[in-house]
Amino acid sequence: EIAKKFQLGFNSFDFGEFKFSAVIIPVNKSCFTARNIVNDEGCIRYYKPKGSHIEMFNVEALNNEKPYCVLTEGEFDCLSFETLGINSMALCSANNVNKFIQQNKDLTKTYILALDKDEAGKLATDSIIEYFEKENKSNNKLFKESYPIHTFVKEYKKNLNKKKIK
Repeated sequence: EIAKKFQLGFNSFDFGEFKFSAVIIPVNKSCFTARNIVNDEGCIRYYKPKGSHIEMFNVEALNNEKPYCVLTEGEFDCLSFETLGINSMALCSANNVNKFIQQNKDLTKTYILALDKDEAGKLATDSIIEYFEKENKSNNKLFKESYPIHTFVKEYKKNLNKKKIK
């Protein structure tokens, strides 16, 4: 279902010294991300074609009917949330914070930050918080803590188990 919704594909790449198999994630008409599915040490994890503009992924999540949106840094994290039925959007790079700020979005949504915990992710998180505070988006709720995806999945499973027990 998720593969169909996001038109995911599969391909093998051969860059001489780097050969890998990857899930292909179309970001827009002119950009895709190839995510290496083999955990070989020394091999590239992601590939984006040179000259392509790195756009945000699943921007529709910012304006749909859902009352919340999880913001992730990477496409795979976004796809993981979407697989669980959790509305999410990926920046596709911590450097895309300004694109997020300029993007038309529903400011009545609750935004949950789930960016990476590395330096770039922390800076992006701080910039998004600063944007909402500076713009005084008082109607907007923002979870200011950054949640890694494994924390969400753990809580999600715990809540599912509670529902099953009742």
